[in-house]
Amino acid sequence: MRSSFIKQAGSIMEAEQLNLIENRLADLGQRATELRRYL
Repeated sequence: MRSSFIKQAGSIMEAEQLNLIENRLADLGQRATELRRYL
């Protein structure tokens, strides 16, 4: 029972990390677009 909880917690943490990376990439893409307009 405990090992399944650890696996589930690991999956949640992994999903959160993937969401964070996705948001950072989207933000970087937006910044790059703004920089291209500026330059």
